[in-house]
Amino acid sequence: MTWGFDRLGPVGVKQRIQWYAYIRLLFLLTIAVPGLITLYVFEGWSVSVRADVAVVVMAVASNLLFYGLTNIGSNERYLKLLAAGWISVDIMLIALFILLNGGIESRSSILFTVPILISAALFGRRGLYITAIFSATLYATLITGGYFGIVTAMGGYDPSLQTNLQYVINTVSFVPAIILVVALAVDFITTLLAEKQTQLTDTIRALENAQETAKLGSWEWDIKRDEITWSRELYRIYDIEPSNTKLTFARYLKMQNSDDVDSHKTVILNAMKQKTAFKVDHEITLSDGTIRYLHGEGRPVKDKGGRVIKMIGTAQDVTDIYHLDVAKREFVSLASHQLRTPASGVKAFLSLLLDGHGGTLDRSQRNFIRQAYDANNRQLEIIDNLLSLAAIESGKLTVRQESLDLKMLVKQNLPTYKAHAKARRQRFTFKQPRGKILVNADSGALLMALDNLVSNASKYTPETGRITVQIHTSKTNAYIDVTDTGIGINRADMPQLFQKFTRLSDPASKTVGGSGVGLYMAKYIVELHDGRIMVRSKHGTGTTFTIKLPLLHRKAVK
Repeated sequence: MTWGFDRLGPVGVKQRIQWYAYIRLLFLLTIAVPGLITLYVFEGWSVSVRADVAVVVMAVASNLLFYGLTNIGSNERYLKLLAAGWISVDIMLIALFILLNGGIESRSSILFTVPILISAALFGRRGLYITAIFSATLYATLITGGYFGIVTAMGGYDPSLQTNLQYVINTVSFVPAIILVVALAVDFITTLLAEKQTQLTDTIRALENAQETAKLGSWEWDIKRDEITWSRELYRIYDIEPSNTKLTFARYLKMQNSDDVDSHKTVILNAMKQKTAFKVDHEITLSDGTIRYLHGEGRPVKDKGGRVIKMIGTAQDVTDIYHLDVAKREFVSLASHQLRTPASGVKAFLSLLLDGHGGTLDRSQRNFIRQAYDANNRQLEIIDNLLSLAAIESGKLTVRQESLDLKMLVKQNLPTYKAHAKARRQRFTFKQPRGKILVNADSGALLMALDNLVSNASKYTPETGRITVQIHTSKTNAYIDVTDTGIGINRADMPQLFQKFTRLSDPASKTVGGSGVGLYMAKYIVELHDGRIMVRSKHGTGTTFTIKLPLLHRKAVK
């Protein structure tokens, strides 16, 4: 375990020495000087007070001298020698102060803890014990010298204690022992802190490596100070070097592409105002013209009073994923278009055969052609869903909302729903309240969502089962329930139910065809209308999907 100057470099060494200078000066101004003033008030300008003043003046002078010397050179060896000399001078000044304040009677030996602590911070374990041994030895020499009359202490109240052998032995044994105990305690605590620091450093390094691998940076916005802090990876994503310049919210917005600034700002400020989390996708342009696509997430941090004081979050470089998605969407769209034309031709040909244009068919032939016709319809449904998915993900699917009566929307497609149910020997029921149920919606898009729910209900409901579509309202919302008596949904399937290309884990569902995108599209479309899709299901009994939309108003029919 290493601590102190190790691995700091010249800049770090100089910073620690200057830090020592600040601590030392603070000690002199807050403890030594007020203490001298107190002595002067009670003792006047006595010899002892004058001697103490002289020591403090020397300490201040050495502080200025050594601080100035740190700015002369930047060589690491020079700075270390300077620090060692500084600490040695301080130990000598403490010894002089003890001698001027009673010698063996002085309680100022506690001051030795200051250079010990500083030496530990500057030089680590080796410097700590050298300083402690030097301090203990110097103190013992000073007290022993007083006993033998080599040195004479000033300011004591009982000069006889200087020559009291038992008292001298006790003091020389006790004080150095305390100094060494302090050194041991400092060693233990410092080593423990160094270990924690190492662990923290390792954790930070692992986090930074993980962020770099995931291309995921973290940020924190102190709202009161308007200061944003970035992780190292976020600087890398933006391809800029960290600087001492304060990063404000306004500066951050200037880094975004102009087309995204207003929406980006609105999303973050609304989240801060409403105290909610947010997600945002945006683009940035690097200095070399490269465009990167980012996905950002954030959430507010509140104080005890519930006020938002910070926003924290992440930003991930999803450029590779974005380009992959674009390529995937283009492939799906192209492939679906290429497949739809021949599939539509096959459907038309099979329809002609079923209508008798190819001659009379016996029952067996008709059944075979009907099966082919149904399979072709399922294929066309999958192709249509894939084309719709490509339109959704490319942003080409937009909604043009206008006042719409939900009852009329459902009624216009009732013949199709009933015919499909009849073909599967299922019962279809439509339940509606009286009056118009008005919502703000795009009829085509909303009908696509409803068609997917009804089609889904029919697929997973066996023959002789029931499909029910019901419209009802609350004071503020309109609801469309699509209920079936099918196989139901396992609880384990619920979390991923609305994800793309998701199929139920129930073995009974494996025989049902589909693209696995119908529910995903329905959810997407409904959310475009500021609505929600909810689901209730009991495995083996049936399922109810509910579309919830904001209600404009309801006009009663008289």
